[in-house]
Amino acid sequence: MLLSPSSPSSYFLADIAVTLTLFGYYGSCQFEIRNVYESFNGYSFYSSPLDFLFIAFLRVLFYATSYQLNATEKSSLVAWLDKPTTSFFVASISFSFLKCLLFSEEKALLGCNGTFILPAWNILSAAYFYRMWSREFEACFEKAKKEEDDDDKEDLDIPITKIQQIMILAKYSYGNWPWMLVGMGVSLGTTAVNVAMPHYTSLVMNGITALREGVDINHSIEILAALTFASMILTGLNSGIFNYLSSVTVSKMRKDLFDSIINQEIAFFDKYKSGVIVSRITSDVNNVSYRISDMFTDSLKNFLTMFGKVMFMAGLSWRLTLINFIAFPIMIYISQLSGEFYEKMGSEENDVSANSHQVAEEIISTIRTVRSFGAEKRSSKRFSEAVDRASGVAKKEALASIVLHFSWDLYHNSLYVIVLMYGAKLVSEGSMDAAALVTFMMYQMEIGQGVVGLTYEIPSFMGTLGQSRKFCQFLTRKPEIETNGTVEQPVERFYDPDEGEITLDGVPVREFDHEHYHKKIALVAQEPVLYDCSVRENIGFGCDATEEEIIEAAKTANAHDFVTGLEKGYETTCGEKGTQMSGGQKQRIAIARALVRNPSILMLDEATSALDNQSEQIIQEAMQRCAGTRTVIVIAHRLTTIEKADRIAVIEKGRVVQLGSHSELLKDVGGLYHTLARAKDTIE
Repeated sequence: MLLSPSSPSSYFLADIAVTLTLFGYYGSCQFEIRNVYESFNGYSFYSSPLDFLFIAFLRVLFYATSYQLNATEKSSLVAWLDKPTTSFFVASISFSFLKCLLFSEEKALLGCNGTFILPAWNILSAAYFYRMWSREFEACFEKAKKEEDDDDKEDLDIPITKIQQIMILAKYSYGNWPWMLVGMGVSLGTTAVNVAMPHYTSLVMNGITALREGVDINHSIEILAALTFASMILTGLNSGIFNYLSSVTVSKMRKDLFDSIINQEIAFFDKYKSGVIVSRITSDVNNVSYRISDMFTDSLKNFLTMFGKVMFMAGLSWRLTLINFIAFPIMIYISQLSGEFYEKMGSEENDVSANSHQVAEEIISTIRTVRSFGAEKRSSKRFSEAVDRASGVAKKEALASIVLHFSWDLYHNSLYVIVLMYGAKLVSEGSMDAAALVTFMMYQMEIGQGVVGLTYEIPSFMGTLGQSRKFCQFLTRKPEIETNGTVEQPVERFYDPDEGEITLDGVPVREFDHEHYHKKIALVAQEPVLYDCSVRENIGFGCDATEEEIIEAAKTANAHDFVTGLEKGYETTCGEKGTQMSGGQKQRIAIARALVRNPSILMLDEATSALDNQSEQIIQEAMQRCAGTRTVIVIAHRLTTIEKADRIAVIEKGRVVQLGSHSELLKDVGGLYHTLARAKDTIE
């Protein structure tokens, strides 16, 4: 079977049957069977309706071919037919308007309403066919799209549809709705003024040619001047309102994205590099925010402007107006194709930009290593290559822009000339007066620009979708938990175990509130991070500690003496990532930062591994002082760091192989702990 026995078969049979039936109305105001037979006698492109029957059969052919290819599991070929089928649909619409114009040239057909029912049916049938075809083979398109995007791991890991993207962007566009309503009101006012201006401009121009006949044009000039002044005021207000909305939007988007990212699980930050994340928060948000505040309102304004002007134009000459409808679907389709390209380029542009940010951030943050190895030239070359990739994307967009603007200019200028030539013909035939043609051409000049503006919104909108994809993906991403890392990470709930549970006082850590849990537990990492602020602010980070509590915590951590010895004491700036402090000083400040919270559990992860003996001794004294009133979990490879612990868990290849005190573990001569202790000469 060429077609499935379901609704498509019924539709195509009905399509052909209705088309043949409408032949009976051709050239008549009522159905006559002889009109059907006469339609097959002789063919003229200018007056024959047979083209519509041919188009109906083409619809059957397109669908049948796609159905057979899909049935034989050749979905890639069905996906390839997407563009030809869409082109056929667009051509069908334009052809229907063209036939209406050609039929209007035949006086015998012009007075019969039945003549124009056939083109109208062809438009409706083409629209239904395209919708049905798209829905039937949607899976083929999605499969082809997925294969095309297989290299884009971020998209596949964080899936999001275009509809979801549009809803998210619309939320931000209309989030500040009072100002948005004011802006839309101003836009509508601007639209009304712009629709009226060509009419009064033509009245003034026509009046000038008739001044000798005593025609008074002062009233028209006064109205035109008032409209011009109103247009300037409204345009200025419109620009100011939407610039303000854009600034509000970028702040809101940036805050929401940061809140979403900061609440992701630690595995998220293991996967996505910091430079990429920062680029999403800064560059991506900037690129998107410039468009979304006026993206929807511009489209509405352009549409209403065109609608109003088309109504004026149709009142002057419906034939000349019809010429615009012939070319308009084709221009929209070209814009859609360019929009798909801009969507892809927008996403690629953000990716290469994020990569260059990551390279720059990585090089600058490790500048001491770069300098120590004399790798400046190599690092510069690496960054240049990342920037060149971004330039390559920009070149592609520039070439596409040339082609697109050429198409727009060709459309606008060609249509203007064609309308003028056909209008001159109508004037010469007496179907239209010269004054009406002048007025029409004024509208034609502006509507051509309006069509270009509206069609520009399509690639601009698609480009915005491409640029906003990563923003929307990161914004809507739900935190996940994965198993990874060392002992302190699951205790801190950086990750959750795949099997079993971690409990505190018999309560699974999953059941604790996040903020409450992390007020009761504190971590000092192997490489503690200090922020570029004062010692006081670093110790009090994340809690509302008093001056006395900060000083007491510093004393307990053996940090108070060296801090007071600094030039500015507790107001001394630590530098970015604590670069102004030594390793031992950073560790002691980090311990003080953990202690000021008065945690029930204190975890020290290799806190002395990178320190000299003197610094290690100071840190160990601080650790002993901390252990009196709380549980202390110490992760270490140095046995001297943990030999005074109440219980020692020896972990080998991710499993606990021994458990006991220092003295108990030394008695197990064949155990791993005894082997390590003997190797380090720690047995007395």
